[in-house]
Amino acid sequence: MDENQTLPQDELLDDEEYMPEAVISMFTASGEQIDFSVIAYIPLEDHTYYIMQPLMLLQGMESDQAFVFECQQVSEAEAHYTIVTEDDIIDAVFAEYDRLCQEMDDE
Repeated sequence: MDENQTLPQDELLDDEEYMPEAVISMFTASGEQIDFSVIAYIPLEDHTYYIMQPLMLLQGMESDQAFVFECQQVSEAEAHYTIVTEDDIIDAVFAEYDRLCQEMDDE
């Protein structure tokens, strides 16, 4: 499994405390801006992860795929996002996402 992971289409976790902005802009090494829609905030083992999808899908991406980013809060107004490439972390984040979606369905 890679950092591109398939998501349930209709399940969104929306917690304004952790996701005050629905869109986060990031820049590539070459300076290209990519805007991401926040799908979910996932706290896991003392880390903060976000599942995000580019607003304009990247070449080769399907509409039900997204990326996992680790978030490190630098200050109240600034956060750094690092794409996660380790399969075990990606799998754990999506497993927690699936669990939370199931929990929401059961309510």
